[in-house]
Amino acid sequence: MTGRVSQERLQAEIERFAQIGRTAEGGVTRLAFSPEERQAQQLMGELLAEAGLSVRTDAIGNLFARREGREADLPVLMLGSHLDTVPNGGRFDGALGVIAGLEIMRVLQEQGISTRHPLEVVSFTGEESARFGTGTIGSRAMLGTLNLERFLASRDLHGISAAEAMRQVGLSPEKVTDAQRDPRQIAAFLELHIEQGRILETEQKAVGIVTDIANSTRLAVQVIGRADHSGTTPMPLRKDALVAAAEMVLAVEERVKALGEAPSVGTVGILHVEPCVMNVVPGKASLGIDIRDIDFERKARVVKGVKDRITAIAKQRGVEATIEVLGDGRPVALSPVIIETMRQAAADLGIDARIMVSGAGHDAMNLATVVPAGMIFVPSKEGRSHSHLEWTDFAAIPPGVELLLETLLRLDRSL
Repeated sequence: MTGRVSQERLQAEIERFAQIGRTAEGGVTRLAFSPEERQAQQLMGELLAEAGLSVRTDAIGNLFARREGREADLPVLMLGSHLDTVPNGGRFDGALGVIAGLEIMRVLQEQGISTRHPLEVVSFTGEESARFGTGTIGSRAMLGTLNLERFLASRDLHGISAAEAMRQVGLSPEKVTDAQRDPRQIAAFLELHIEQGRILETEQKAVGIVTDIANSTRLAVQVIGRADHSGTTPMPLRKDALVAAAEMVLAVEERVKALGEAPSVGTVGILHVEPCVMNVVPGKASLGIDIRDIDFERKARVVKGVKDRITAIAKQRGVEATIEVLGDGRPVALSPVIIETMRQAAADLGIDARIMVSGAGHDAMNLATVVPAGMIFVPSKEGRSHSHLEWTDFAAIPPGVELLLETLLRLDRSL
């Protein structure tokens, strides 16, 4: 380890940003297009400006900070992540990647290191899908792949549309297309993130070098039965929507587990019941299903199996079931050149690295479809994330930032 980055500075910035949107439990709530997210973006912009970078915010709310290179006509090397969180989330998810970019810019400034390529630190807005059901909003808007009509019309739990939320924080939804950027302006994208799993901690590895990012198929299922009196309706005459939905929940688990050791996962994260009172047979149930894999064809087979089982269960129980596909993303392979650069850099720095995949989605998966992209993980304690209990030991962070810095410098020379 060369020890170029400062653990003390990294810790201080992580703790500083953790105060913006801090919850009573010690977590962080900075939802997309909230005043808290905008406050964090503004603070980060001020810190990057102090480090000598030129700062701008685009039409969707992404923050960019640019450090010029010796060859101004070269495309930028971009690194960063996001500052928004899920409700009562952790202080490391997303924020660590942006703070790592800030620390690297400070190191380059202090040591007088110039690069051939211009460098940009980015903090994408709305990476989490927690508020409007749409994730990686900022990076998709930048690449022109965001479904604007659907996104702007989507509403949060309080009935506020995304368009309204943007206006409330001074952004113009009518100008979102101005955020689009030519991918040829970007030479490569790098993202540092916490693992959000237990592999690195269990195997006592310092960092993870990511080869593939899983993507999800998301289904919204409506089960329509018949609401009846719970005391006067005999069991054989019932059309209980919740009982049918419960069987569907188990069907998701069964279909995924049938794959054995394959890195496939299926989750029913939403279950709403109506009328949801003690003495009425449920007449309606709504499910939100998330199925993920790094193999698109295998994911498609699981999804088909789940759909078939839902249809069969509905027929058997005498209820109606409709299935809407909310999204069907393709898993993404990251750049082999960047993976090899990271592997060699880790070996040269004496950092114990593990090659691994990401089960969670990140902005890097969008960038990887059009430019070379790479990701580095640092360990998560007990694999906790999207929770106020999320934690990464501060001493475990510098190896990831050092590897990020070294990868950046090597790509600057080789690309």
